Amino acid sequence: MGNLMNAEGYLYRRLGLPRKAYECTLGAVNLLNEAEGEERAFHLSRAYGFLMRYYISDRKFQEAWQTGLIRNQVIGGLKPLHGLDNQCGYQFCKMAYLACMLGKEEEAVSYYNKYLQTNFSKTYVGQLEINDYLLARKDYSGVLSNAKAYIQEMDRRDTLNISYVRLLQQACTAYEAMGNYHAAYKLAKRRLAIQLSMRTNNERNYLMGGMNPLEEIDDKKKLAQMEADLHAQQRFLLLLVVLAGVLFCFLIVFFTVNRMLYRKTRKMDEMLRRQILQHEREPVVAEIIAESGKEKLEIDRKETEPAAGEADGSDAGPSDNEEESVYQGKYLFSVFDTRVRREKLYLNYALGRDDFARIMGVDKNRFAYLLKEGGAVNLTTYMNGLRLEYSLELFKKHPDWPVSKIAEQSGIPNLSTFYRLFKEKYGTSPNFFRNQFQEQE
Repeated sequence: MGNLMNAEGYLYRRLGLPRKAYECTLGAVNLLNEAEGEERAFHLSRAYGFLMRYYISDRKFQEAWQTGLIRNQVIGGLKPLHGLDNQCGYQFCKMAYLACMLGKEEEAVSYYNKYLQTNFSKTYVGQLEINDYLLARKDYSGVLSNAKAYIQEMDRRDTLNISYVRLLQQACTAYEAMGNYHAAYKLAKRRLAIQLSMRTNNERNYLMGGMNPLEEIDDKKKLAQMEADLHAQQRFLLLLVVLAGVLFCFLIVFFTVNRMLYRKTRKMDEMLRRQILQHEREPVVAEIIAESGKEKLEIDRKETEPAAGEADGSDAGPSDNEEESVYQGKYLFSVFDTRVRREKLYLNYALGRDDFARIMGVDKNRFAYLLKEGGAVNLTTYMNGLRLEYSLELFKKHPDWPVSKIAEQSGIPNLSTFYRLFKEKYGTSPNFFRNQFQEQE
């Protein structure tokens, strides 16, 4: 039962459900601790090993270290017939790496020397497992030496697997740290091609998994039924849209007619009120007209004479129309900038200048002017600035990602261009910036 729970936890981990994976693996540990028999210690050690692997993947190094100390005690009770050498080899690799990450240098060296004394260290798998420790120690030549032997063996076997991809990633990281970006780029391309090939094979195996004819016919019937239901839903939605359009038009007409009637009634009421006032004030009309006429002449005279200092208009400020235009331009750019950031449109290379101008709602010339008003030299500079800002978020969320992946995910797949733009904008290299977060972890 404990082994089944351990296997279930591993599947949950592969499916991207870490919480369920931890629950199953911890449940397996608890069951195996209560079990009896000679096989108990062997299976318990494996369960602790999976738990350590999950903690390390989640960068919970302290939890992994404590689990490793417990596993050391369990391994001490194993018999040689249970594959003690492999168990010890795996354990020493992980403990050396954890000790290095936690700053326990003496213990890291001790575990590494123990690893070298095992037969496991002379196998390709053992060399793959110790590479994490060598990368942490910045022993890049050792990583590349192990990688070369493993790659040659895999090429000879014509085999593609997850371990192969992992080793290529380790070697790519080592080359990148050493500044050999050309070799790192070649290995990154090779790793990507292998991943695509493996994904294609998995999909092909799934599709060719051997569905029986009855299941296929049943699936076709279900598909036809789903298609019919979809068409019915589309017709229903179309009917709703038409009804909504008719109702909307009716409301527009209704409010327009009401507004016209309101204005007409208000105008008639105003005319009636004026007639009543005119009738009541008839005895003093002449006097009122005379006084108002004098005041109007005086006001007209003042308005037609220009004030001092305003004759030539040299000191006049911007007109209301100009201020309104500037404010409208800033508002359009603010709305446009918010949408581009929220929807991450800067990652979509299919969008061009005309598309962005349409998104802002202006023509191309107006669009270029508003970009400059917003502080951007041009569209390319503006988009690259947003991509570099997004790369900072990726460095914080994924400090273990290589710079090449960060650049690709940020929308600047050319690594040299990404390094140049990053250096120009932030005054430091992407590697140095990423290392700051790795040290914090």
